Parts: sequence; structure tokens; C-alpha cells
Amino acid sequence: MIRFVVILCPLVLISCSNESVDATGPYFPKVKTIIQNNCITCHSANGTGEPKGLPVRLETDDEILSLAEAIKKATNDPVSPRNKRMPYGGELNAGDKEIILRWFESGGTAAN
Repeated sequence: MIRFVVILCPLVLISCSNESVDATGPYFPKVKTIIQNNCITCHSANGTGEPKGLPVRLETDDEILSLAEAIKKATNDPVSPRNKRMPYGGELNAGDKEIILRWFESGGTAAN
């Protein structure tokens, strides 16, 4: 009985630590939520983070859509001198990165 509990406990902890992500479309509403939760503090005119709005703003649908490739690169592509990891000082979780990647790969529009 004790062996069963010892084996089962790590499995429960592992399954609880993995985030459940609905990575099905439409993606744009989910991308907007990810940006609102992780990016607006710096990428808006009235943000509270530092630096504010540099080099882009992500406050409107049009701003997000026009920067689809840059958003995908900053969150999913390898870091390089020309490609900084966002959000600043951290990284999105794997589920959020997957949603952004699928949105971009399906066209990066408001319709998908």
C-alpha cells in the first residue's frame, strides 16, 4: 500500500503542474488575452512597467495584427541580438507560446 501511494503522489503532482491549454482556434481572442496579461504593462502608453511602449505598442487589434510576426518571434523563436525574448525579464508558459505560434501559423489574423 505504501509503495502505491509513493508512486501515485509524484504522478498527481506532475499532472497538476502541467497547464491545461485549449490550443484550438479561434486563436486571436486568446492571443489578445495573453498580450493583455503579459505585455501591456510595458507595451502601452499608460503602462506601469519599464520601459513603456518600446519599441512598439500592443494596445489595439490593429497594432497586434500588424506585429504578428514580431510577436511570434519574440515569444517563440531563438533569442539573438536582433530578437529579444518577451515578456521582458521572463518567458511565457508553454501553452501561451503554443497559442501564439498556432495563431501566427494559421495566418496571424483576427479571423483565426
